[in-house]
Amino acid sequence: MPYSSYSSLSNQLHKELGTQTWFNGLSGYLLLRYGPIERRMLEASRYVEIHPDNKKAFSYEFSSIVRDIGSVFGSLMQHLLEKTASGNKEYTIDDFTKFLIDKVKDIELIGLSLQIPFQHNFVLPFEGIKSRMPPKTKLLWWEPYNNLKHSDIKNYKDGSLANAIYGISTLAVLHILMDPYTRLVGESDLFYKCGYYAPIDEAKKDLF
Repeated sequence: MPYSSYSSLSNQLHKELGTQTWFNGLSGYLLLRYGPIERRMLEASRYVEIHPDNKKAFSYEFSSIVRDIGSVFGSLMQHLLEKTASGNKEYTIDDFTKFLIDKVKDIELIGLSLQIPFQHNFVLPFEGIKSRMPPKTKLLWWEPYNNLKHSDIKNYKDGSLANAIYGISTLAVLHILMDPYTRLVGESDLFYKCGYYAPIDEAKKDLF
């Protein structure tokens, strides 16, 4: 599958903001939160294989992972916008996605490959971020996260393997964008490749 190395990703946010102490603090926060979430995903995979046939499989643990991912992503993006936008307020998913679209070139083409021994191991966490409507569904896992946050009794099926995978891949890409020295891809037991994929239609044939 054609792609370019993740090295071309790593400077995009860091190049502009990396001289700021607060930015490096946020990068450290993301690293600290990402590691335990990935370990939980790997532990859960002992019981539910990370396979496309299991995308709709749901569990309390997947619900908990999705909620934690949403909390980390929301906190991170809120602070990024507070530091770079004019005025402090409660920012929304529309603000978060606009920031990413503005700051990261061709973000919708960034993908990762899962460390699984199956075909269809490719994830595009920001697919359709520029065009999908309504805005609340611009990240595939964001609406399910909100549903679980409000009631995991009514919305327990949103705690699925697919939403956990989409969510953690979003955090993984953000970590690479924020930390040019990251060894996440080389040391991760969940992902082994990250970069720009083109032609995108060819890459989509292997989507998770």
